[in-house]
Amino acid sequence: MDYDLTKMLLPPTAPPKPAFGDACNGCGVCCQQEVCPLGRATFGEVAAPCPALVFGQARFWCALVLGERELRRQDPSEPPCLETMLAIGLGCDSEAPAAGTPAAGAAPDPTPSRVTPLVPKWLKNGEV
Repeated sequence: MDYDLTKMLLPPTAPPKPAFGDACNGCGVCCQQEVCPLGRATFGEVAAPCPALVFGQARFWCALVLGERELRRQDPSEPPCLETMLAIGLGCDSEAPAAGTPAAGAAPDPTPSRVTPLVPKWLKNGEV
């Protein structure tokens, strides 16, 4: 797998990629590398980055998980199924090098990414 971080959309305000196993900080590298089983079930066999990847509040989020959070906001008795399925909060599962270790001499890819800049209104307002 290509782990060259310089070929990914990493806005200056995005947090740096943590080391494998360290706490997730929303850097988005994992979802830019590959589409998870949930993403493939939702969008079919699409190329990375995941179409559900959104950026807001200086970090990346899964739009599918955010949608579930909104449903749980309306009905707090619902469990966090998608977060559990994706092991969100259990640590970084991307084997890409941690921030500061991209391929030597590589320049950022000028090709626009498919990562959508649209985020829900409540995410923009900091209500996550």
